[in-house]
Amino acid sequence: MYAARNFRTALSGSVCALATLAGLALGAPGASAAGIYHVTATLPLAQRSGPSTSSTVLGWLSHGEAVVIVCQTTGTDVYGSPIWDRLAGGQYVSDYWLDTPVYARFTPGLPQCSTTTPTPTPTPTPTGRAVGATTSWDQGDSGQCTWWADYEFHAYSGLWPDFTGPNNGNAEYWAANAQAKGWTVSSVPQPWSVAVFPAGTDDAGSVGHVAWVTAVSNGTITVSEENFTYGAGHTDVRTLVPSSSVRYILAP
Repeated sequence: MYAARNFRTALSGSVCALATLAGLALGAPGASAAGIYHVTATLPLAQRSGPSTSSTVLGWLSHGEAVVIVCQTTGTDVYGSPIWDRLAGGQYVSDYWLDTPVYARFTPGLPQCSTTTPTPTPTPTPTGRAVGATTSWDQGDSGQCTWWADYEFHAYSGLWPDFTGPNNGNAEYWAANAQAKGWTVSSVPQPWSVAVFPAGTDDAGSVGHVAWVTAVSNGTITVSEENFTYGAGHTDVRTLVPSSSVRYILAP
C-alpha cells in the first residue's frame, strides 16, 4: 500500500476543481448528498471498479486531488478501515486514503451506497498468468525503477513478487529470475505486466530497466516508471515502441 495513517491530514491551498465539482456547485441533482474531499496518499491512489483491492484498476489519483464522494460502503480492509467511497464517476477508493473526518466508520452526512446497486466483481485472474514466489515487502531499491515496478505490481495484484535469484536483483535479470520463481514471462507486450529492458535496450542503463505496463496499442506500450526521465525518486509515464528483446512479467 502507501504510507501510514498519520498522513491523513487536512489539506489546504487551492486545488483545481474537477468537472464534477462544477456541476455540483450549480445545483446538480444529488449535490446535497455528496461530499468533496481530498486524497491524502503520498503515492498514486488506485481507483477501482469495486470496493476491493483485487478489483480492476480504472485510474489513478494524485496527492491532494479533489474528489466527490456520492456514497460509502464496506469492502476490503485497508489498515483497519473497511470503508470504501464511491466517487461521482462510479469508481471506488479506500476511505483510508481520503481526508474524511472519521476513521474506519461511515462519515456522518454521507449516504451509504444502496444495497440494490450491484457491486462490480473483481476481474478473474487471466489465464496463463501464474502466481510465483512471493515475499512480504518491496524488494526494489527506494527511488529506483525496481522499487516502483514492484510497488505497481503489488498495487494491482496485492502480491509482493520475489524477483531475486538465481541472478542478482538488477533490473536486467528480472525476467529470468521471475521465470525461475514460477511467474509467467512473455515476449508479447501485455498490460498489467512488468516490462524488463536488457542493458542498453530502449535507452536502459548498464544494469537494465524495469517499468509497469498500463496499456498496449498498435505496437506501442505505455509505462509507469521511476528513475528514467527525471532521475532517482521521480516517476513518469511515457509511450514507446519496445524492442523485441523486452520481456514482460505478467501480474495475475
